[in-house]
Amino acid sequence: MGAESRLINHLLANYSRNGRPIINVTNPVHVSISFYLTQLMSLEEKHQVLTTFGWLETFWNDDYLVWNSSDYGNLTQVVLSPELVWLPDFAIYDELFFRRFRVSVTEAGLVNWVPGGKFITSCQLDITFYPFDDQVCHIDLVDWAYHGLQVKLSNGSAFIGLDAYKESGEWQILATKAESSDQYYESDPGVPFPRVRFTLTLRRKSMFYTINIITPCITMSLLALLVFYLPPDSGEKVSLGITVLLSFSVFLILVAENVPKTSEYVPLLGELSSCTRTTPRWSVCIYIVGIYLTLIMAMTAMSILICVVVLNLHHRDPSAPVPPWLHHIIYHFMAYVVCMRGQLKKNARASVYQLCEFTREYAQGAAGNHENNLDYAPCAAEDNGLCDHVSFLVRNTGKKRVVLEEILKNVRHITTKMKENDDQDAIKAEWKLVAKVLDRFFLLFFVLLVVVSSVVLLIVYPVLARWDGTALPPTS
Repeated sequence: MGAESRLINHLLANYSRNGRPIINVTNPVHVSISFYLTQLMSLEEKHQVLTTFGWLETFWNDDYLVWNSSDYGNLTQVVLSPELVWLPDFAIYDELFFRRFRVSVTEAGLVNWVPGGKFITSCQLDITFYPFDDQVCHIDLVDWAYHGLQVKLSNGSAFIGLDAYKESGEWQILATKAESSDQYYESDPGVPFPRVRFTLTLRRKSMFYTINIITPCITMSLLALLVFYLPPDSGEKVSLGITVLLSFSVFLILVAENVPKTSEYVPLLGELSSCTRTTPRWSVCIYIVGIYLTLIMAMTAMSILICVVVLNLHHRDPSAPVPPWLHHIIYHFMAYVVCMRGQLKKNARASVYQLCEFTREYAQGAAGNHENNLDYAPCAAEDNGLCDHVSFLVRNTGKKRVVLEEILKNVRHITTKMKENDDQDAIKAEWKLVAKVLDRFFLLFFVLLVVVSSVVLLIVYPVLARWDGTALPPTS
């Protein structure tokens, strides 16, 4: 039999893996734990589950696995099956899976066990700045079977080992930390329960979300602005607004499916501080994209309401003129803001003016050359020069006087009707101009609102919140 086989038989002859490997049972077994991360497989926002791949490096002293190397061919180290020796009872791993990794023992009784595989742990997420968020996830190791007076757990290093780490396409590791602490419970006063915590500080790589979430959001917000640019006579202003609103609703549902349904963290929208895990539970946590989409949806709904008002003004009954207060707001404020003051001049009543000019020239010709010096009434849209010219023709023409009087009567009737039509057209034109000014004003207003909200919510707010945070610990 070889020296190694004789050594293993000697060590395990009277060995029991059920008891702690320490001679003085009043002392604890000191277990040192280090964590080495090889891959960050996924962080599921909806279920708040972190999946990593790596290994644990653990050390402790076993008082019953000690030998004199000179008695066994100078063997200073031996490898044993994990089913044969005492192992710390970690709560994080699958025992059947971890038993595949063997245990290395030195002649001084120093046991080295390096189990590895997939670690599935919970991670409480803060989605305030999703998809520009930073997450802090903890991997806790505790011993379910023993308390701190029996088995003392401690961290073997101050950081998580990243020597064999493969970069994740979704998350960037900003910092890592390893620390040990004792927890106390009211059920066992004075008895410590050790815990080793490995902390990962992650930052989401936002390029994918910028292309697939942020860019469509901004594009749809620009489409919402076209509601004000579309002419009222097209008949599609309200239809376009409703279509954009439905698009936002569907897009918001798709985004909401990928984020956890949580009410744990709640920043006030007026503050620039981040939504931290110390925020009271009565607050309501809202993520940035949700705020942005909700704001744009509200703006789109408001634009539809405004479009309905604008269409009502554009097709207003000419029997009612523009009220003085509305006339004052449109002509003395909004028109200056949107640079449309030059379009507010009233249109001349061209139809009456042209008929007046025609009768004036006819009256001058009918009166003869000796009447060319007479003072005819001027032609204007606001006076009765047309009827004055016809009256002059009746007084100074002896021929066919009855016919001319009948013409004068008809001309007066036509003039009255044309003035009424011109008045109605002027009122219609004024209502349409009011609607046009409102369209232009709210177009500029919503452009400014979309630009400001996009910059503040998607750029300024996340950056200021990150600067407001405490300095991150270094990464090993």
